[in-house]
Amino acid sequence: MGFFKNLTRALTNPATLVSAIAAVALAPATGGSSLVLFAKAYAITAVATAALQTLTPKPKLPSFSDFTSQSQQRTQLIKQPTVPRRIIYGETRVSGVMGFAETTDNNQYLHMVVLLATHEVNQIGTLYVNDQALTLDGSGNATAPSQYANLIRIKKHLGTDDQSADSDLVSESDGKWTNDHKLSGIAYIYVRLKFDADAFPNGLPNISAIVQGKKVYDPRTTNTAYSTNPSLCIRDYLTDSKYGFGASSDEIDDTSFTTAANICEESISLREGGTENKYTLNGTFESNSTPKQTLENLLTSMGGIVVYSNGKFKVKVAKYVSPTVTLDDSDVRGAIGLQTARSQRDNFNAVKGVFTSPTNNFIPADYPAFTSSTFETEDGGDRKFLDMDLPFTTSQTMAQRLSKIALFRNRQKVCISYTTIKKSSCFIIKITTCTIK
Repeated sequence: MGFFKNLTRALTNPATLVSAIAAVALAPATGGSSLVLFAKAYAITAVATAALQTLTPKPKLPSFSDFTSQSQQRTQLIKQPTVPRRIIYGETRVSGVMGFAETTDNNQYLHMVVLLATHEVNQIGTLYVNDQALTLDGSGNATAPSQYANLIRIKKHLGTDDQSADSDLVSESDGKWTNDHKLSGIAYIYVRLKFDADAFPNGLPNISAIVQGKKVYDPRTTNTAYSTNPSLCIRDYLTDSKYGFGASSDEIDDTSFTTAANICEESISLREGGTENKYTLNGTFESNSTPKQTLENLLTSMGGIVVYSNGKFKVKVAKYVSPTVTLDDSDVRGAIGLQTARSQRDNFNAVKGVFTSPTNNFIPADYPAFTSSTFETEDGGDRKFLDMDLPFTTSQTMAQRLSKIALFRNRQKVCISYTTIKKSSCFIIKITTCTIK
């Protein structure tokens, strides 16, 4: 019983990670109620074996195609014939491809259509010209900065399926843009620039906008609305038939997504004062990224995992949940495995990375590195960083919370695994418990 006393103590420690995997049916249950009770008892900890490895990020090598370069490019006006389609969740700053350009009135006016997203968005907010925020009047004419006053006019279109062609562009484009050019389902801005060498000394300026992205379904309210909740955005991506996994609603375990959504909206008090939600998701991706990579990037916003079990997608957000299972020697079926240390190659004692912040005009920057003198001493005094970019995190304090979670998960030094079968049940459960050294 000594081993299980220690194990029970470990299972009630907040520094412990427990995963249980339903494996194979052995024998008929004694009754339907036994199976139901068994399922309820293990529901919280039943996840895929791979999830345990997913929780521990591995060090990565620098890449010129990583988030840093991608985030710099997404605010740049693109002049190419073919580009990937853009999808936006939460709020971020983007530009897009120039879908139309034409001059009129003896080259006095340049008319441009800039495609921002390939879906309906909630709002197109502040417009930027070369990193300078514009002030527009009710007709879309720039009033500030003064150098652009009466030289820029911008009309916003949110990308609804039934939107009409821009009437001003239709009337002013000399027949090049017609009422049939509706761009249904595409969020865009129509920009008219008046030639002025003093205002635009370097030629065509860069145009970008702060955009609030997709509206997502919330199983808690059955409403579809704009949200920065990571659980709801990930659920939307899983069910998106155009750019996501294309899962049906029957394949979504809404109980787990509801639980995760509530956790994400928990209020966190900040050291400098004020509060913020535990996790939010704000960012964008393009259709040329693989669904697996996109899902992994989305999950970084809440330190979570997604598993597919028994025909349903389930989500787990980064939050400690007290164990509800008590085991003793009579529950063990098979050998006990013990892993006492992590490979030095996969070990690290500090975390750093890049994120984007609205306080920095969504320009990529390093978030404050999270370090541990204790772990550094354990590793012989050498600081070893994990480079963990957070492409969908825009809060510095949130980035630090996520980096701390990643570090402490990695330092779970002792892992014990064994197979158990609960009395009056018909499933084998494999238990893995990892405790911090």
